[in-house]
Amino acid sequence: TCRTKNLKQWYQRRVRVLQAAEGMRVIPTRGQAAKEKLYMFIQDLCKQNLGEDGYRYFPFALGLFTTIGACNVANLLPYVEMPTQIIGCTVAMSTTLIAGLTIKCIAKHKLDFASFFFPPGAPVGLAPLLVPVETISFFSRAISLGVRLGANLTAGHMIMHIISDFGALMLAS
Repeated sequence: TCRTKNLKQWYQRRVRVLQAAEGMRVIPTRGQAAKEKLYMFIQDLCKQNLGEDGYRYFPFALGLFTTIGACNVANLLPYVEMPTQIIGCTVAMSTTLIAGLTIKCIAKHKLDFASFFFPPGAPVGLAPLLVPVETISFFSRAISLGVRLGANLTAGHMIMHIISDFGALMLAS
């Protein structure tokens, strides 16, 4: 049954690829070329950061990248508020992502994961000081990522609003 299951998964992947490729041309249109560039960019990013095993995470990375990118571009429109502009939402997304990656890392590396909190070459006597500091910095990364993304988008939105108001005042006078 293992071979049948693998064959079934292979077939399902091929059907999805064919469905995604429907309407694609040999000589690509501008839209198709943009999609292919985005696809290759995320694929190369996964390979560079995660090695050959990174292809397993490609669909997740592509979905996450396109969702955040589409929300950020839509956020440029006036009076549009997307989830990535709300700091609580971005903190929740980054916390969920870091938690999932931590669980995956613990499952893969078991007890070796703890060595992440103690830098190699550091004196053992500094362990009581270094381990808590590294642990706090590791888990505060999720909050930091979310707050930075939300704050940058909010600041950009405010700057665009100020510039558009200033432009309107200049045209009116």
